[in-house]
Amino acid sequence: MAARSKTGNPGRTAALIVVGLGVLISLGVMAADWRQHYATLSKESARWRISGVACQTVSREVFSNTPDPFAISPYATNLKLVYGDLLFMRNSGDAYCEDVMLKDNVWLSTSPVCQFAHPRKVALTGPGGSSYFLTGEGAATVVVPETGPPTCVKGGWYQRGAIAH
Repeated sequence: MAARSKTGNPGRTAALIVVGLGVLISLGVMAADWRQHYATLSKESARWRISGVACQTVSREVFSNTPDPFAISPYATNLKLVYGDLLFMRNSGDAYCEDVMLKDNVWLSTSPVCQFAHPRKVALTGPGGSSYFLTGEGAATVVVPETGPPTCVKGGWYQRGAIAH
């Protein structure tokens, strides 16, 4: 019978050290990537946190019966924007949407935020139902949080025809 060596298996020990170092390096790279992504999302979210006077939230009937003297058809809401599983409709103006981290969070969860240049009326249909806003003159920003109803405020930095960057 062969005697067992007390020094162990050097090849096996070396392999375990290499695997352990690989795991540590991978974790370090993932942490650095997460940190960079978090910093980018935090910077973008600050730009998208827009405060202003709330848009008027109305029923579908009031929304449909509110004329817009500047639209091609005063009662129509004919400009559509599909963003993910959301459908936005407005009377006029351009729109721009992004997924934004609304609150600093470890999980990097984001919510859709859209800005409209002079929309006057914005309708939103999504998994949570429909919302209708009268925005008046100027820009408007609609936020669709993960929980709770969508919100709209008058204001924003996006302007018609602008490249948003």
